[in-house]
Amino acid sequence: MTLERPVFGRKKPKNSSVDRGKTNTLSSGSRIPDNERIFDAQTFEEYPFLEGLGFSPDDPSNQKPTPHTTRASIDAAYAEQISFLEGVNSQLPPGTHVAPYAMIPSEVWDGPFGAYLVGACDFMPAHPLNTMLLPADQRSSFVLDLIERPQGYPSGL
Repeated sequence: MTLERPVFGRKKPKNSSVDRGKTNTLSSGSRIPDNERIFDAQTFEEYPFLEGLGFSPDDPSNQKPTPHTTRASIDAAYAEQISFLEGVNSQLPPGTHVAPYAMIPSEVWDGPFGAYLVGACDFMPAHPLNTMLLPADQRSSFVLDLIERPQGYPSGL
């Protein structure tokens, strides 16, 4: 992979070493069906600057969110959180563990606001900005000198 110096206010040359076609295709290599696109192919023909910005009709970001793609995004965020958590716990003293604490409670995620946060804002329950790592038990709390992870949320939150 080569790094390019940012060019502000100028278009990148056509023979740029970054191949956007490889990074912006669906994982299966297939095209997005027309009824699942946010902007159809005609929009890209009318506004060619979109391709100059690196977008294409088959760019994954041009696909309307579906329950399947949303679930896949949430699962990927949880897998990333678990991987990060394992890395943090492996660096702590033996017998000391931290656990994730979601600052936005599950009641919010299960309601209409959760659908808005996930669909419109691409903000997942396991997003790093929603997660605080706190000691998982009393011993870890003592060793790390942090409050123990609460098991619930204060009433009225």
